[in-house]
Amino acid sequence: MTEIDLSGLRDIHIPVEPSWWPPAIGWWIVVTALIFVLSCCLVAFFFWRSGPKQYALRELKSMYQKTDNPVILARQMSALFKRIALIRYPRKQVASLSEDDWADFLKTKTQGAFSDEQAKLLAFSTYLPDNTLVTDHPEALYKAGRVAITEFFKRKKYGN
Repeated sequence: MTEIDLSGLRDIHIPVEPSWWPPAIGWWIVVTALIFVLSCCLVAFFFWRSGPKQYALRELKSMYQKTDNPVILARQMSALFKRIALIRYPRKQVASLSEDDWADFLKTKTQGAFSDEQAKLLAFSTYLPDNTLVTDHPEALYKAGRVAITEFFKRKKYGN
């Protein structure tokens, strides 16, 4: 056999590993889609956070934290619920309500979130002195108010 001359061959060199930058086009697409989805979620969160229901709940909590007098709290809550009702229902239906009519409206539109005594307290709190003794505690009014706000802002179904 004849010998093959291998003296002119060079050593095997391993190619250089590819750099991590710049990434391939697929990674750019994934990152862009991820940024788009996150920004949409962030915008949706801010719209949800600034909605009237969340605003009303924050305002109710602020009222509850600032006072421990149930009459003052009821007076402030009544004004808040009047504003909410003006948002959710026609002005002609809500603006003229007072006293017993306002108490009945609150009970029916909030699906019974307020008891009879609580609805009457909300309706007549404007006329009561601040030091009037009432059976309801501010915490009970606050809890009923949270439920009432949730009921006020439920989506209306067709035919109602």
